[in-house]
Amino acid sequence: MGENRPGLEQQNVGKAAFTMRSVVLGAVMCILVGLIGPYWTFYQQSSTLFLDYSVGGVMFLLFVLVLILNGLFGLIGRGVGLRSGEMVVVTAMMLVGGGITTMGLTGYMVTNITEPY
Repeated sequence: MGENRPGLEQQNVGKAAFTMRSVVLGAVMCILVGLIGPYWTFYQQSSTLFLDYSVGGVMFLLFVLVLILNGLFGLIGRGVGLRSGEMVVVTAMMLVGGGITTMGLTGYMVTNITEPY
């Protein structure tokens, strides 16, 4: 039948998901979401990618991250790209960042704080 090679799931067993590079990349992507989301939603008023708790914009940026960045890291060498657990950390950070910076929280909170009644 063939060799008994371990699958991808077995190769990642016991490896930490919260690595320094996953947290730093998640923070950078949160800053990017925090800048792009309000710009598209409030200034441009052209896209609903980041409107309310919609995660369309986050999923688009995650797609670009996985396709381009992780693909390039994979071409550099095996083990250089992000593991699945690290991608979960980055995704979770981006989802929270996308909801906080737009009309999910900050868009209404800032205006409610500044009006008297």
